[in-house]
Amino acid sequence: MFRRTALLMLLVGFAMGGSCTISIAPDDDGNGSGGSGSSGTTLDQTTLSLSISRTVGDDEAEVLATIKDSRNRSVTLRSGQAVEVNSVALDGPTGGQYSADVAAGSEYAVVVREPTIGVQTTTIASPADFEVTSHAENATASLSGFTLEWSGADESQQVTLKLSQTAQGSTRSETFGPLTDDGSHTLAATDLSDFVHGTNVTLTIEITKTRSTTNINGVKSGTLSADLTATRTVVPRP
Repeated sequence: MFRRTALLMLLVGFAMGGSCTISIAPDDDGNGSGGSGSSGTTLDQTTLSLSISRTVGDDEAEVLATIKDSRNRSVTLRSGQAVEVNSVALDGPTGGQYSADVAAGSEYAVVVREPTIGVQTTTIASPADFEVTSHAENATASLSGFTLEWSGADESQQVTLKLSQTAQGSTRSETFGPLTDDGSHTLAATDLSDFVHGTNVTLTIEITKTRSTTNINGVKSGTLSADLTATRTVVPRP
């Protein structure tokens, strides 16, 4: 309707021999026609993807989140709106992403503040601290295959394994999972074929446990996860 009215005004101006200036009003994303952000969306109509990640031994966790509207555009929070984790409000968006650092905890309360519907909270438990029980730090591990073991197995969680190695100026990595957290996983020679052995190279292993849910109060849909990572360095051998 606005564009038809603007076009009619332009034609009338030309017919009268005059000139006119047309200002295009911004779309509902606040960025004008063709914009990629949204600033007029209530949070109960958004999709929230939020992850809380920590490394074993750290006293802080990193929170990263995206908030999207029904057209998959990044939502800019308005006055009165907020998403908080353990009472810390997320900053952003920067490059479409919100972030915050929060104190490590056994659980995290995610609060969605929306003036039109009030305050709603979802609590997610963090995976419990754990350790890699095999292999030991800087122990040798055969590229013909070896078994990783860790403590605190919990089959309600998932585990992702990431192996990485820097050799001859290049870094290569392989990721396995998500897997059921049953306390161990065996890597075969075929899983390790991209890595090399030698006296000056090491293999870094990251074991990440994850709890997640798709039930987040205060938004239309999304995913909420809490991750905990333990790291081990081993020396690869044939």
